[in-house]
Amino acid sequence: MKQEKSCGCIVLDKRTVLLIKHNSGHWDFPKGHMEEGETEVETAIREVKEETGIVVDVRKKHRYSITYMPKSDVEKEVIFFLAKKKKGEETPQMEEVQKVEWVTWEEAFQRLTFESAKELLRKAIHDNQEIWDIYDENRKKTGKTCIRDKEPLEEGEYHLVVQGILFNSKGEILVTKRSPKKKKYPGFWEATRGSAIQGETSLEAICREWKEELGLVFDPYEPILFSTKRYEDRKYIKDIWIVRKDINLHAINFRDGEVVDAKWVDLTTYLEMMEQGIVVPTMDFGKEEYEQAKQKKQRESYSFLRKEVTVKVDRKMGSVHPCHSFIYPVNYGYIPGTKAADGEELDAYLLGIWEPVTEAKGVCIAVIHRLNDDDDKLVVVPKGKQYSNDAITALVEFQERYFEFEIIR
Repeated sequence: MKQEKSCGCIVLDKRTVLLIKHNSGHWDFPKGHMEEGETEVETAIREVKEETGIVVDVRKKHRYSITYMPKSDVEKEVIFFLAKKKKGEETPQMEEVQKVEWVTWEEAFQRLTFESAKELLRKAIHDNQEIWDIYDENRKKTGKTCIRDKEPLEEGEYHLVVQGILFNSKGEILVTKRSPKKKKYPGFWEATRGSAIQGETSLEAICREWKEELGLVFDPYEPILFSTKRYEDRKYIKDIWIVRKDINLHAINFRDGEVVDAKWVDLTTYLEMMEQGIVVPTMDFGKEEYEQAKQKKQRESYSFLRKEVTVKVDRKMGSVHPCHSFIYPVNYGYIPGTKAADGEELDAYLLGIWEPVTEAKGVCIAVIHRLNDDDDKLVVVPKGKQYSNDAITALVEFQERYFEFEIIR
């Protein structure tokens, strides 16, 4: 298989990022092929200059890599570096580039063509300066953002915090020790936690935190949402996620330096640590929460992922909702014989069949996991069909716009 490599930069300035629009129509970061004898950084600087007209300072520490196959016999690696503008005027390379434009981060998430580019932008923003989405008291995004520690939240505004509790088969929980260099609670014990960055969902945030702090990677259907609570004094909404898994301590990698140790402890030991005052006081996870979390089960909806199901359609495509008067743009129904967390049968969106039907078989390709409601939805499509997360979001927006949700695959 042929190997190719390109390098470029994610150029940030305050709350904006430099994007280019290719003549082919897609939006991306400036990048291009490595030439013989060049280093990755040299290629990145040269390509940014050629495509945009500006010279950049590269932060070599922040290097991002993605790999994909543009053709069946070609594997391509693309390296991006975090960078800032040094000098020059923004001028597009007319042979390949239609536009060069500084856009806000919010606009960039809308314009970037590829999901992989959006994910890289989230990482770059996080590495450059942490940006939070702002939520209202009902956990709805306000459309505003703030820079951590630089822009205070106003009354009625909150950011999203996530915490992850890992249980092993013995019922022990994993506690981690904060670096002695941390400004707050240096050397204290806690469970993995952090803030969701702009554009990131709660589940994405906790999975990122586990990976960054401990080097642990979980499939998105493994974490179980245990609780959600709003804290008026702390100005945040906190989701606690749990995972039950036996993890060898030797598999843990303290990659970002924020955590320096980890150990499994039983309930008695954990409560003793709390009494000794060596556990971060904002853990908010005591004996009662421990017992409840041990009993918490994953939602039944997750067990249907990648399985064939039959959907009974009680809201046909084109029909009108009896209470809210909106029209169903897709077939919507339920899985007979199931029981969702709200006590009703498990609902399902039937995509890929664009005519009214009363029943259909298909494969569950995703679960819409509502974070502020117990009523999950399956996404079912005819066998062999697929839809991206963006496509699913657009097709179910007519109803899911009223909820905060994750798409689980």
